[in-house]
Amino acid sequence: MSSNPPIPFDALANLFLAEGAMASPAELHGFLCGWVSTQSSGDVVQVVSDALDGEFGGEKLQGVVSAMADLLRDQLGEINFEWRLLLPDEDAELGIKVAAIADWCQGYSLAIGLAGESVLANLSEDSLEGLNDISEIGQIQLGEDVSSAESDLIELTEFVRVVAMNIYLEINQPSEPEPEQDRLH
Repeated sequence: MSSNPPIPFDALANLFLAEGAMASPAELHGFLCGWVSTQSSGDVVQVVSDALDGEFGGEKLQGVVSAMADLLRDQLGEINFEWRLLLPDEDAELGIKVAAIADWCQGYSLAIGLAGESVLANLSEDSLEGLNDISEIGQIQLGEDVSSAESDLIELTEFVRVVAMNIYLEINQPSEPEPEQDRLH
């Protein structure tokens, strides 16, 4: 299965604009990743509309949201590590890419937060620290010194991807069978 989203970032951004959706494609993808990771239930389109203060009532947008959620379930469930964040192409302006990773992190943090304390209480210390880092990354802005910003952004994106995958795996790990006790007959 391909790790690419059903619609490229720019095409999705154009669709959002045409349909009046207020969220960015990165924020939607981050939210859906968190939502899928926590096995949250409910109508995904309604949950997204409520959480992201957007109008996702158009048929095209509803189809995209549902398809992205299904694709994320498949990609994250495969544990093949090919899954990627939905972000602008590498040739996009640096400021746009920085804003997109911040949007992705905000969407992801929101979805994890909506899952509730029961999910957070069961995460390891490392995952909680990573989740806190993702929340902080959601506040980044492009600074004045951009000399190493491009390579820093690549590293940051990979860090966020790995943390999100680890949280998914931690929440969705299959329960280990209880060891059989030796019995004397």
